[in-house]
Amino acid sequence: MRNMASYTAERPASTTVSADGTNTSSHTAARPPRLRGFDGLRAIAAMAVLVYHLIPGWAPAGFAGVDMFFVVSGFLITALLLQQLHRHGRLELKSFWVRRFRRLVPAVVVTLIGASALALAVGGDALVSLPRQFVGALTGTYNWVEIANGASYFEQNSPLLFTNMWSLSVEQQFYVFWPLIVALLVFWSRSRRLAVVFAVAATSIVAHVWLSGVDLSRAYMGTDTHLWGLMLGAGIALAIPGALKMPINPTRYPTLWGVGGWLGLLAAITMMMVLPESLMYPWGMVAISVAVAITVRSLLNDVAPSQPALALTAILENPVLVWLGVRSYGIYLWHWPLWVLMYYLSPTMNPLLAALPIIVLSIVFAELSYRFIETPIRTHGFLTWCRQLVAQITQLMPVAKVATIAGLAGVLIVAGSAIAVSPQQSSAERALQQAAGDQDRLVIGSESDDEAQDEPGQQPSEQPSEQPAEDPSAAPSDSATETAEDTATEHASPVGHPGPEVTGENITMIGDSLLVAAGKTLNQDFPGIYLDAEISRSIQSAPEILNRLKSEGKLRPYVVVGLATNAVISQDQIETIREIIGPDRRLVLVTGYGPSRATWIDPANRAIREAVKNHDDIYLADWNNAIQDHLDLLADDSVHPKDQQGRALYSQTVEKALARAQSGEPQVS
Repeated sequence: MRNMASYTAERPASTTVSADGTNTSSHTAARPPRLRGFDGLRAIAAMAVLVYHLIPGWAPAGFAGVDMFFVVSGFLITALLLQQLHRHGRLELKSFWVRRFRRLVPAVVVTLIGASALALAVGGDALVSLPRQFVGALTGTYNWVEIANGASYFEQNSPLLFTNMWSLSVEQQFYVFWPLIVALLVFWSRSRRLAVVFAVAATSIVAHVWLSGVDLSRAYMGTDTHLWGLMLGAGIALAIPGALKMPINPTRYPTLWGVGGWLGLLAAITMMMVLPESLMYPWGMVAISVAVAITVRSLLNDVAPSQPALALTAILENPVLVWLGVRSYGIYLWHWPLWVLMYYLSPTMNPLLAALPIIVLSIVFAELSYRFIETPIRTHGFLTWCRQLVAQITQLMPVAKVATIAGLAGVLIVAGSAIAVSPQQSSAERALQQAAGDQDRLVIGSESDDEAQDEPGQQPSEQPSEQPAEDPSAAPSDSATETAEDTATEHASPVGHPGPEVTGENITMIGDSLLVAAGKTLNQDFPGIYLDAEISRSIQSAPEILNRLKSEGKLRPYVVVGLATNAVISQDQIETIREIIGPDRRLVLVTGYGPSRATWIDPANRAIREAVKNHDDIYLADWNNAIQDHLDLLADDSVHPKDQQGRALYSQTVEKALARAQSGEPQVS
């Protein structure tokens, strides 16, 4: 996953278990026994997520911190429910849901209001779709709201302000429905309970695998397709009756579980640091979940008092880790919107420079929220907190009282104004719509495709024509024996000699959303050009597309490939493209440009320049260099040209490269 990860967790002040089976604050006067090490686990998971988001490349799979939290939450919630059933003979669902509401919702509301107020100051794309995001976050349905709206969780260039709320919604839905299921499971034997839980986990994994090939965002954000971590945690609680009892009878294999706990935590951290994203959906995430589940098992009181689990617990009980773990929920809630705001303020800022203020502000805001809002509401309830707040304000000096009331009202008014002026589309989406209409794919260069472009809102056919396109410059002929492939080869010339004239009839170009934006401008500059562009396309799709176009006779003497925006490019991939187009065509590769967090663009550009240097038949269209002095021509995402002037510059960059290719002289890089 490139873009972004998220998580939430059931997070008490410290992981304590009171007499009635609820998590209680560490501020309680008579502190009950507690499960040690869980706050440290939360801190590690939170750090993994923050590093993944804020410092690209340092933890390629750090987004799996969400899965660590799902395992912890699944265990704690199920164990608490079972303890309540054991002590009272029933589930007190109303009180359970009220406690969950008090614990989770206040911090969310504060984050929504505060971040929205800041977003109004930033303006632009930071305000996109705020009403929709508010509805999803406040109703616990954020993931389904975004899925229903066709949003991509992996959108890299125009991130939404509250994307991280998706995992909170998964947990909230779990808290609503899981107690009802537990109430039924307790009447079954332990083996049948576990069979049900692990069947649900397996079904979730299978559904994720199946949907990944259709819609990865749906697979990743869907509650039904991301349940396995919660189910693994729940399975531990169901397998060990009285898991929260203190003390609990020692297990027969404390050393084995202790070693497993160490190995599980080290394996989870290592996988998050080194596994490539391509291995994560879902098997990497599943492996990390299993590793964390083993660690959770080793922290229970039938294992933790014995070595080596005791040493692991001592490390996880480090005061710094505990402090961060206690506040990890608020830190997580704040870090993402702060990162988004920083991104829109300065897209080209070095990620390392941006990370420090984001982390500091996230901790500060989380501490303020925890101390003055979350803890009082969790302890005394919302109405009591409101009365106490009013009482404290009325005791202030007149000037301070007016300033406090004005400040609170001002924040609410500014946040409301942000929602009121929120645009539905980002600047990049508006630019793409202006350039290509409501289309994710733009194909120009065959009769059927041109007709599709003439009808607003009609999607171009995904199925290529069975018949090769005729050369637009050829006179009508009764003979159908000469294919377009023959024509393309006939017009080609050996490298080192001048090539055929640079006209649209001699150019084939494939690309990503940049070409979607600039395609019609290129068609105006090169009438008759064949274009095939699609949003989010990457270099991985190039061989299939080029082979298809070659079989249809649509590969012309000049082949332009602009796919450096969405993925790293390797020399092997470029060699594959060269082999497909053959020695009689000249290849033009277009470099990419994007914000500093798009860490794959620079390696892709280096690969392109290296290939140009090593091959006389490859030429460089250096969009990265061309746009450097004209960044004002880009949309807020720092990727797409925002107007005709930017699209014209893109076309001119390609035109210059084609002129060099036509000359037959090797590219001077």
